[in-house]
Amino acid sequence: MRLDHLILACADVDAAAARLLAEHGLGSVVGGEHPAWGTRNRIIPAGSAYVELMGVGDRAVAETTPLGRRVLEASADGDAWLGLAVEPDDLEATAARLGLPVSTGSRTRPDGSTLSWRSAGMEEMAARQVPFFLAWDGVRGADVHPDEGGPAEVVEVELGGDSDELGAWLGGDVPGLTLVGGARGVRRVELRAPRGTFELGRT
Repeated sequence: MRLDHLILACADVDAAAARLLAEHGLGSVVGGEHPAWGTRNRIIPAGSAYVELMGVGDRAVAETTPLGRRVLEASADGDAWLGLAVEPDDLEATAARLGLPVSTGSRTRPDGSTLSWRSAGMEEMAARQVPFFLAWDGVRGADVHPDEGGPAEVVEVELGGDSDELGAWLGGDVPGLTLVGGARGVRRVELRAPRGTFELGRT
């Protein structure tokens, strides 16, 4: 099992990307639209993982979906961590263990190519701030190369909540992810960037 990506909810995706490039040298690329959720994103590759800058693309749709509403709520006072995804060794077995349905998803890149994946637990992430599970069909979301900025790497992530509950949910250790007590959700993210190691959080 490995950390696949972190989601940073942004009031303005492009402004957040420009700020991270200017302050830390982090490059990003346009991700695409999620019509079913009313959201859009940009991708910051970070080694084998990535940071997803997620914002609202269609507010009318976003207000009707759990994920869209969470993006709006989380980013109301500035960019803030929304959640994270892990890739288990066997997505279907993990979903069966937790009684979760497996959904399929896709988005079209600006170059016209399509990324597709299977996931489980997205609604639980939105409602309970627990990680969701994801498996890529072929090309992975982190397989992008920005035109600007240098390479990044996720060093450490702290996830808050009941450690026993989170451990049972995950079903195993995730390298680079530390479970801590206190408030639910992503508490701290340390990134190694071209201009040094820093912590990325609410702005």
